[in-house]
Amino acid sequence: MEKRNFYTKYDAGKTFCFSVFAPYVIALVLIVVASIVAGLSGTNYEGVLKAPWFLVLSTLASPLAFFIVYVIINKKGKINYLQASHIDFKLDILNVFLCILIAFICVFGFNNFVSMFDAIFKLFGIEPNTSWGLPINNGYWLVFNIIAMAVLPAIFEELIFRGIIFNGLKPYGKKKAVIYSALLFSLMHASISQTIYPILAGCVFALIVYKTDNILYSMIIHFCNNLIVVVNRYIMEINNISSEFSFDLSFINIFSSIIYAITAGLLIFAIIKFLIRPSKTQKKELVFGDYQEDIYPKTNVYLWVGVFVGIILWIVSLISF
Repeated sequence: MEKRNFYTKYDAGKTFCFSVFAPYVIALVLIVVASIVAGLSGTNYEGVLKAPWFLVLSTLASPLAFFIVYVIINKKGKINYLQASHIDFKLDILNVFLCILIAFICVFGFNNFVSMFDAIFKLFGIEPNTSWGLPINNGYWLVFNIIAMAVLPAIFEELIFRGIIFNGLKPYGKKKAVIYSALLFSLMHASISQTIYPILAGCVFALIVYKTDNILYSMIIHFCNNLIVVVNRYIMEINNISSEFSFDLSFINIFSSIIYAITAGLLIFAIIKFLIRPSKTQKKELVFGDYQEDIYPKTNVYLWVGVFVGIILWIVSLISF
């Protein structure tokens, strides 16, 4: 069978469903390993969970899970992943610069808006999660944090959510695909404190892929976005600056946060629409109807199972505060 060069909405459904479950499966395996190590070494179980090697493995669980899901979906579906995921290594220098600029606008333009929602959640007893999974108090840990929290997520989360899911959901309409993929991206985080920003960032990432037809640009924005967060945390850590959350819900703060977010959104949209250049090697995109739609079930069961489980996990994170 000849490999196809595009994803279907059913590929997107399976991918999201598996991506919801896979990190927890790997986490469960790690818990079992920790229990075994604690038993064999006579070490306290909580001590094993706080050991550097366990923290490292735990941090790598999600990127590893996404990599496995990505490989399985492409291999089982006999898919040409380079074309289907819109991977083009011919990058436009201006686009790269603009993507870096967009990342900074995202982080600093939406920061107060997201903090405003965190403050509102706090009124209901939901404290934003400001903990950091790994040590980040020296140069070695900084490098590892950059790899684990900026490089790997930028690659594998983009391959999953913009590579397969966004491209696979295009049969629903490209605008809907942008919104749906962003909502699924947010739901994947399964955290009330990581609900708003992933939706905003997810829309930006998808729009970039839509305009450039090249997922590498969304990877650049994603990487720069996470890099800013990691470096900021490192600076706070080495200077003993408290990460305790604080946002005054005064009228002026709420108003300014909304204005900053709207301005940032409009600026990003203008950059994408008028400055970002489409790929010169853009290929003709097949639609779902070109690939024997009748061989698939009418209901995207995997997608709805993933959404249902994702909502349950989100609710669990809500009541666990």
